[in-house]
Amino acid sequence: MKKRKRILSIQKNNIFYIYISKIKRFVENKILKSKTNILLLLLIIFLILYASIKLKLIFFVGLLSLIGSLSMIYIRYVPELYVTGVELCMMATVLCAKVYGSTVGSFVGFFSLTAAFVISGRIKYTYFISILALTIVGFIVPYFNLSITTLGITMTIIYDLIVLPLYVLTGSRIPSSIIYFISHVLFNYWVFSNLAPIILKWMI
Repeated sequence: MKKRKRILSIQKNNIFYIYISKIKRFVENKILKSKTNILLLLLIIFLILYASIKLKLIFFVGLLSLIGSLSMIYIRYVPELYVTGVELCMMATVLCAKVYGSTVGSFVGFFSLTAAFVISGRIKYTYFISILALTIVGFIVPYFNLSITTLGITMTIIYDLIVLPLYVLTGSRIPSSIIYFISHVLFNYWVFSNLAPIILKWMI
């Protein structure tokens, strides 16, 4: 009995305990007694959760679009490397499409690759083929129920099978297209095996 009284005495003199008690009384007397207040509280909680989800979406879409846009800047300084398939627009598009859906995925694909071409300093009318193809990739990703690694490699191959024959028909050299295909698939195999799974965990 004495021990219990001592515990109660310590609790009453504890500042943290005093504040918790005040909050508890406020919630019980002011909020929970009114249905309107309960609904208002639930609405506030919903809006906070909704805002946090939207902020997360904006953050990752913006970050991945920026990464994709800057991923081909090396071509500006070493133009001969344009035949390599080293870029992160595919990763940005696939991740955003998988997590946020077709509309967001298509937007990221279109925006990041267009910006990447502009920043790299290589702007040709034939590049519209690549931009359109990556936009399509962003749209179809959610329809594939695959792991991020398998999904990324599959989308890379689909993209290349659309783009490269059309580039050859518009005048690109076959050897350059073969080099691009091999390097693009190998690079994205590494990206979607090592980098993309980590980012996906952060996004979801």
